[in-house]
Amino acid sequence: MDETRIESLTAIHEKASFNCGKPPLNSFIRQHATINNERGVCRVYVAERIGVFAVDLFAKDDDAKSFYLKYGFIPLRDDAFHLYLPIATVRAMFLPAASPSDAPK
Repeated sequence: MDETRIESLTAIHEKASFNCGKPPLNSFIRQHATINNERGVCRVYVAERIGVFAVDLFAKDDDAKSFYLKYGFIPLRDDAFHLYLPIATVRAMFLPAASPSDAPK
């Protein structure tokens, strides 16, 4: 079984290719997240393999919320900007659709 590693973002992590479609967020991750993390201003973590139930996030504004909603994120009932995406949805994004020849016989 593979080992799961969650670690704090550091200078050794590759960030140059990060692109979420929002230039200010891209800039933050690429240029500021590591130093802010090291200074304790924020906490940014990266994971190699992990067992999770959902991806959980807080959208910073309506544009960010719209971005995440189009990928299937679901707002919580008590906070419209607190969104989650069930892991089953994430898995479905990466698993190829079964072809009719793959169906059990």
